[in-house]
Amino acid sequence: MKILHSLGIHKDGGYRIYKKFQSLKYDKIYIDPRIKKNNYKIFIILHRIYIDLHLFFKKKDDNTSITYLSGTCPAIKPKAFSIVCFQNGNIFFKKNINLFYWLLSFDFLRYINFQLFKNNVDQWIVFTKVSRSLLINNGVKDYKIKIVNILNIKNNLIKKNNNIKKKFDFIYPANFSHHKNHNNLIKAIILLKKEKIYPSVLLTLNKQDLNNSKYLNIKKKYKLNISFKYYKNIEKAYLSSKALIYPSLNETLGFPLIEAYNNDLPVICSDLPYSHQFYKPNLVFNADDPKDIANKMKYFLLSKKIFSKSKFNFNEFITIEQFQKLL
Repeated sequence: MKILHSLGIHKDGGYRIYKKFQSLKYDKIYIDPRIKKNNYKIFIILHRIYIDLHLFFKKKDDNTSITYLSGTCPAIKPKAFSIVCFQNGNIFFKKNINLFYWLLSFDFLRYINFQLFKNNVDQWIVFTKVSRSLLINNGVKDYKIKIVNILNIKNNLIKKNNNIKKKFDFIYPANFSHHKNHNNLIKAIILLKKEKIYPSVLLTLNKQDLNNSKYLNIKKKYKLNISFKYYKNIEKAYLSSKALIYPSLNETLGFPLIEAYNNDLPVICSDLPYSHQFYKPNLVFNADDPKDIANKMKYFLLSKKIFSKSKFNFNEFITIEQFQKLL
């Protein structure tokens, strides 16, 4: 029996990965109740305990595997081949992340889970070389890790016929999590305004973040040309924009970097390892410095240079079909 355990996954990048895995041939799939609009977090915790105990007391069966999409390790080593998808590098503390914020976050609890139970995992699945390095640096053996090309991205991208008007100079698809670094991006936009440069910026948010009064008040106070929108069809948002601006302080995958590539957009992003793991960005900046962010945005807006893209590097990756054979 092949089991997919996806409780704890219900929105943003994790949900997109869940949809990919859902298409594989699993015998049983446990989905998060929030996908069904039932927000019972206690159910998620109790159900996870139930599954771990069930697979611990179950008779040993070499044909049974369980894939944990949430990235949390089983507290009790199951009598089944256990696979954990690691997709959240924020569980490991970084210097550019506030220590107090990290200690009070769910990421810290996930870090504790990782340190206590990582040896209960038979196979780790990651989607980037950065993720693999994080695991190796934190005590996971290299032979236990497989890098999967989860999106089946090809280098022979067909240029799209884009007839949609470019209403926005920049797009930044992200929620208002602390590490997404909206504060420095908005400070950069304010700095540009002082130079009489007025970039139009699209911030695509999930529905929960749309009414964040802090950023709405900043937009009103400084009269910034920022649009806060939720897009069910994210491709339309990309095609309405000239470039991706991506100031995130920490990512393991960074879906927008891939989506921008697929939609033929130049990429201006943080000069951090995650930004360079697939291809060379067009412009990079110091994500901790609003002035540097502003300077790179200014360069893009005023430059007459044609920003071309480099090819993806998929050496060492396996395809989603090859991963399926591991189950």
